[in-house]
Amino acid sequence: GLQRWDLQRYSGRQERRMELRGVIGDLVIQGPWGRADGGLKLIETLHLGKSTSFGFGAVRWEVV
Repeated sequence: GLQRWDLQRYSGRQERRMELRGVIGDLVIQGPWGRADGGLKLIETLHLGKSTSFGFGAVRWEVV
């Protein structure tokens, strides 16, 4: 399942604490892969997600 994930960091540029929030975990998708696999692969390749420049926002998927 998915869990909420929180992290606080200090921004030197903004001189204040910043909250980073997201989700982490596993999600099972069932159905015809022909409709989803292209989009999921693109998201994985581009690492779309908030705060990607901090090393967060990574998405990985596999067919099992």
